[in-house]
Amino acid sequence: MKDNYPNLSKAQPQDSGRFQRKRDLMLFLTLARNSFAKGKFDLAADYCRQIIESCIVSKMDEIAYEAYYLWCLANLNLSQPEDVRKVCYDARSKYGNYLDLIYFELLSWALSGNIEKVIKFCETYLAFYENSNHAEMPLRSRTAEKYTEVKIMLAQSLDEKGDHAKAYEVYQGILAKIGSNPDIELRIARLKDKLSIALNEDQNE
Repeated sequence: MKDNYPNLSKAQPQDSGRFQRKRDLMLFLTLARNSFAKGKFDLAADYCRQIIESCIVSKMDEIAYEAYYLWCLANLNLSQPEDVRKVCYDARSKYGNYLDLIYFELLSWALSGNIEKVIKFCETYLAFYENSNHAEMPLRSRTAEKYTEVKIMLAQSLDEKGDHAKAYEVYQGILAKIGSNPDIELRIARLKDKLSIALNEDQNE
């Protein structure tokens, strides 16, 4: 079946060496972004796959980071959590672990509904965040702005798991950092009620 969209392996003459020119990679990254913006997530993912294969040969790491980021987003929009994890594994095997990969793997487990894994990756993300210099690696730490969101996800997951005391502690930490917030304050109040009920039940046993 003939391709109805560009193929990066045909983007340059044979005698120039396959996947060597940065402008071809940037062209395909633009095509991937445009496809994503139009909701063509399968096509965006395929462009990203081709870009990654090219970057490994061409040693253009910065473009690879961008492609991995977009590839994960495309798979999330396709509701394909296992594919997100495969992409994260592939990136990690080539470039080591970094914040964005942890964040996307966290979202993949949330999409799968695995609370234990969500808690684990929330804690991993937060620890990695606190021990990294994001300014030195901006293309590997785009999700640094998700710090508070991840803490809220952690608290929600702990609450859902039944660990109300730890969830309460995490929410208190969030409130101390961001200041007054009606939604967080309401969640804390509800957790106080749950903890009071649990304490009364323990005393009555």
